[in-house]
Amino acid sequence: MIDPGGWSWEPRRAGAPVLPVGTRVVRIRRLEGREKNRLHYRLLMMECTSAAGDVRLAVEPGRLEHVLMTLAPAGYDVPRPVVE
Repeated sequence: MIDPGGWSWEPRRAGAPVLPVGTRVVRIRRLEGREKNRLHYRLLMMECTSAAGDVRLAVEPGRLEHVLMTLAPAGYDVPRPVVE
């Protein structure tokens, strides 16, 4: 959802998981191993860290920039996707 002040995360379903406060992107990569069997082949995996622990987000390539804008504070160097 777009607010006048920027991007915000809003779960679409009741009971959907909420991202922990302070989530930061560590790595962006293509799907590996069992992920390839369970998720759409075009998705990218964002590996993140937070005070609550590690978080993995499967993101459509076209929405990657929007998710990064939400998670990356100004001045934070965002890792480039690993495409092998």
